[in-house]
Amino acid sequence: AVAEKGLQRSSTRQRLIKELLEMCKELNVDGINVDFEEINVATRDNYTQFIRELYPIFSAEGQVVSVDVVPRIFTDERDNYDRKGLAEAADYIMLMTYDQYWSSSPEAGSVAEYSWVENNLNSLFRDIPMEKFIYTVPLYTRVWLENKNGGLESQTVSMEVANKFVTDNNVDLEWDEKAKQYVGKKDLGDRIGYVWIEDAKSIREKASLTQKYDMAGIASWRLGYETQDIFPAINDTLH
Repeated sequence: AVAEKGLQRSSTRQRLIKELLEMCKELNVDGINVDFEEINVATRDNYTQFIRELYPIFSAEGQVVSVDVVPRIFTDERDNYDRKGLAEAADYIMLMTYDQYWSSSPEAGSVAEYSWVENNLNSLFRDIPMEKFIYTVPLYTRVWLENKNGGLESQTVSMEVANKFVTDNNVDLEWDEKAKQYVGKKDLGDRIGYVWIEDAKSIREKASLTQKYDMAGIASWRLGYETQDIFPAINDTLH
């Protein structure tokens, strides 16, 4: 609601841009990543206009501008992001290729299996130029617990915590070639546990898409959830 009202007026957009630029200067950062999530279709054009107005001001100050978008779910008429317009108005577009199965999903699954990530990239290649296209990989996973009497719950955990769940419960892992992840299932008594592991191997597989499609780069969420081998794995894959 705040975004919807705030982006309607040019004066409000300009004030927000000024405040953001001042903040970036104070922090001495190289740029800004704009992430407005769950905006509605009515706000789509105002959001694009906001980026159009923000970009030249930030660019003049040597600031890089990137904009986050979610995977395409609806048709153009119902989509809440004008990804093509945003790409024309910014340095980079970052596609948040997660969550395939979200925290309240009615069934257990991967946060971002390889084939799902690749399909979402392919669906946007016409809208986002490769030299501006960055996609993100998750440094987290979910431990799913299914009650045998009904009901499903999940916990969003770091890679280290996921590994601990596997070790503590003696979960046998098998490589899933479609997901390109190790997947585990374990009977825990009154519940069944499921996990789709994100590790150096799964992240390396997803990172390889950068070179496969000659994209601008790769990003991640969230810092601190990774194990020590993750960023070396990404670096080795990209170089």
